[in-house]
Amino acid sequence: MTSQGTRRHHKHPLHEFDCKSLYKCDGCKMDGFGKKFRCEKCDYDLHPECNSAEAIIEFKGKKYEFFSKPPKGVNCRKNHKCKSGCRGCDACGMTIEGYMYHCTDNDQDFHPKCLKLKPQIIIEDVTFTLQSKMPQSSKCAKCKKNLVQGAVKKIPGWSYVSEYDDCDFHVYCVMEMAMESLKSLSSSDQMNSSSVEKHQQRKIKKKGSSSSKSKSYWFNIIKIFMTTVFSILIGDPTTFVASTMVHLVTQSVFNIG
Repeated sequence: MTSQGTRRHHKHPLHEFDCKSLYKCDGCKMDGFGKKFRCEKCDYDLHPECNSAEAIIEFKGKKYEFFSKPPKGVNCRKNHKCKSGCRGCDACGMTIEGYMYHCTDNDQDFHPKCLKLKPQIIIEDVTFTLQSKMPQSSKCAKCKKNLVQGAVKKIPGWSYVSEYDDCDFHVYCVMEMAMESLKSLSSSDQMNSSSVEKHQQRKIKKKGSSSSKSKSYWFNIIKIFMTTVFSILIGDPTTFVASTMVHLVTQSVFNIG
């Protein structure tokens, strides 16, 4: 399929591919997995969201302008080229190095993919609601902190919050787990996805029969949640990657090694 989006690499059309391995988007400079738009001649790839990025979008009543490169920040010196990492995404807290959206009214910046995050993710009887910051009484299940730690931009951090304890997550932490999981792809030939999942299920059940059902239940809820967010931010994950992300969370939530 030839791209009908607004972005082009020089004068070459981009064609849709289903990529089965990790790739780097030449638009936003972030990793991708699954569907992409590519120029074979120039070895140039774009996320679907980056390929179809519009010049102006409206988000929560504000207008955001598209930039192919980050504009100078308020702390940049005049006539000085900004260094990498000058701007960070207000949703995930990660560095912005390429395609982005910026609002001059509130000085907020977003990766194109981060603006695609769902307002709510409902899995069985659990609802994860996207909020601009973690409630004061809550902590992220992964980092155990209320505020995002380690982000390039000092932000409260967008968070998915549920009505249950120990099931709230910073988008930043989900991104970190996704990146760590992708690094595990290289070892997938040594441990396949089914063995990873069964190994984790056994560990959970060893904690006792009285709580095995609830922990197995939460394992599946978290796996679906992580897979859903991952597919928005990076692309459709393999079962191996999804299981690895859940393992990182269960280590924290259930103290499973």
